[in-house]
Amino acid sequence: MATNPHDVLINLLSANSQWAEDVEADEPGFFQQSAKGQAPHHVANDQQTLWIGCADSRVPESVITGARPGEIFVHRNIANQFPLDDVSSESVLAYAVDHLGVQHVVVVGHTECGGAAACLNAAQRPTFPEDGPVLTIPSLPYENSLNRWLEPLTTLAGSLHLSTTPKEEALPVVVVENVKMQVENLSKTPTLVNAWSSDDLKKRNVWLHGWIYNLGTGLLEDLKGVLGLPQDLVDWLAPTLQVSQFLSKERRAPDIVAVGFQELLPLHLGLSGFSKAVIENRNALILSQIEANAPNKERFSLIAKVVNAGVALLVYGRDETVSRTVCDVDTTWTGSGPAYMGNKGAVGIRFRVPGSEGNIGETFTFVCAHLAAHEENLATRLADYQHIVGTLLFPPVAPTESKSPSTIYNTSHLFFLGDLNFRLEIPPQHPLALPPNADPARVLDQESIREQLKEFDQLLVERRKGTVLQGLHEGEFWKFKCSYKYVLGEVDKYSPKRIPSWTDRVLYATHTDSPDILDKSNITNVLYTSIPGYTTSDHKPIVCMLLLPPTAPADAPADVQVSKPPMLRLPSTYTPVADPRANLKRYVGRSFDRIIGICWYILVLLGAGSGVVGVFNFIIGVGAWTWWKSKDNPPISV
Repeated sequence: MATNPHDVLINLLSANSQWAEDVEADEPGFFQQSAKGQAPHHVANDQQTLWIGCADSRVPESVITGARPGEIFVHRNIANQFPLDDVSSESVLAYAVDHLGVQHVVVVGHTECGGAAACLNAAQRPTFPEDGPVLTIPSLPYENSLNRWLEPLTTLAGSLHLSTTPKEEALPVVVVENVKMQVENLSKTPTLVNAWSSDDLKKRNVWLHGWIYNLGTGLLEDLKGVLGLPQDLVDWLAPTLQVSQFLSKERRAPDIVAVGFQELLPLHLGLSGFSKAVIENRNALILSQIEANAPNKERFSLIAKVVNAGVALLVYGRDETVSRTVCDVDTTWTGSGPAYMGNKGAVGIRFRVPGSEGNIGETFTFVCAHLAAHEENLATRLADYQHIVGTLLFPPVAPTESKSPSTIYNTSHLFFLGDLNFRLEIPPQHPLALPPNADPARVLDQESIREQLKEFDQLLVERRKGTVLQGLHEGEFWKFKCSYKYVLGEVDKYSPKRIPSWTDRVLYATHTDSPDILDKSNITNVLYTSIPGYTTSDHKPIVCMLLLPPTAPADAPADVQVSKPPMLRLPSTYTPVADPRANLKRYVGRSFDRIIGICWYILVLLGAGSGVVGVFNFIIGVGAWTWWKSKDNPPISV
């Protein structure tokens, strides 16, 4: 029986008719609403999204994300590439960013990619040229459009030195590296360079992401989650370039990069003293990532690092600017947990950057903190902060004037960051209180709702009262969704066990700030947001880019420029005081850390990774030993 060659098209049209009928039945008026315009917003934190994917028919973006028509703006081609000289790709990006207002650009590769496999095959041939034109498909002339399209990816595959690697191991490497290369290409486009230097806040907040779709599981994998290390976030590339554009309208890296951690490693290991080995490893990874993503391959050096239990802070300086002259570097730590233990507390780094004309310059103080958890423990959080102010001490700023240690406020610039654990405290009967069955992620989609909710943010309420973080300022934290508490592995799903809150914050102050104006600082907050795609924690990482005001002129009064650096000005109602027993409290806490941490570590070993099982095994062991001793020494009858 002969088959009509047009049957396949007839079947498609018939299936479309049935699909349209089903959609209209399920949601009357859907197509009329869709015809009014598109609003691509389905993926990545429910914000506007451009999907750059492969033309492979096995990777239909709307199907694998459960999206509906109009929810994702799409550009697909062979091997999900974004060549910088391709007018089609650039025009899609320009329309998406400038006219649709997308905020997330996602490059999506996939396993078993035919285009990547062809490029790998070419790169593994013995005749693969080290330089000159690259021929991916030998049966086609070099000028063929397919060969010209695949050439950049084939060149990349050749640079990975996979000639002796089995194809089943080499192909996933090529797929991942291809996604990374396209993300980097995107960051160099005129559209994004202009967006990141724009006065339009929404355009400055365009993010780049790299994902892999696994054909074998049907799951999308975020490169950040796969790599599992905050140092290797693809998203770090965008903020670095954003601040560069804002500073000078040219590609330039930041002068200082500060990275803070809380719960750096399991608590029993942190208390036992294993943090230092972990932070050494993190330091190498962070530095490599900062330099890899620097727009002009700028070099950076570690200024200082400090860790106490699970709270850690690393500060880097650009070699051409800060690192070249930095001096008077000091680090310190304190615990604010029970008995001053390090499960909660803070670490700090301070250094001085001399002025360009040899004057004393300015001091920079960075503090990373982890305060008491749970909504009801507000008073404990406030006490934690005052304890940190009193015990996180540095050497005297001007030893010739005073021998007393200085607090975190004795500085020209102060940056306070971390998991501060302040929660949203909404009265149960208030209209903004979440109904029992409401999805918090959908409610928090609306910035107008978030702006109203900020009035119930414990930290903002207490700062207005002048009870905590006195003299410091903060950006508009309600511009991004609450950073806690998410379901592990989910981009945009909150845990029902907690009310979503902005627990992770960055605050700052400079010496020229007025101490009496809470919401205004001479430090420009260029970018303040979360990274929604990071799914290996119940917190979302926070990124903050700050532009400091120019340093004081060389002809400033001698008491500012010569005797000591300029200092922060504080409200008249607040005077920080150094705790005379700070060292005693710190080392009492450190002693308890080690004792409890080592005992806990032993129990975890006994329980094969579980402290609870370890306690059970310990009790069984003690019982067995007691029984054995009683049998070994039977009672003596007289």
